[in-house]
Amino acid sequence: MLIAATPNLSGAERVGAHPYQPTPDTACLAIVWVDGLASEAEEEMLLDTLSGSIGVNQATFSRHKPDLLVVDYDRQQTKALDLLERINSHNIRAKIVGC
Repeated sequence: MLIAATPNLSGAERVGAHPYQPTPDTACLAIVWVDGLASEAEEEMLLDTLSGSIGVNQATFSRHKPDLLVVDYDRQQTKALDLLERINSHNIRAKIVGC
């Protein structure tokens, strides 16, 4: 079982289990710029949304750049644009800045 640890705004770590174990050749990282998350609750909602998505192994905000979200996902089960669509569906402005 894969354990996903995701720090929040306070620096505390949230840990959740995900049953899917990717193979190294299908693993991808998406770097997503997220604008205007005003609270820790919004950040947690976003991480919960992504963590519950098929193909997502881990989602973490950058410690040095808190407006950057790194999403580890399996490219055979989901696509970076699908991740962006999930984020935008919560009225959160976001753009993929790297993959």
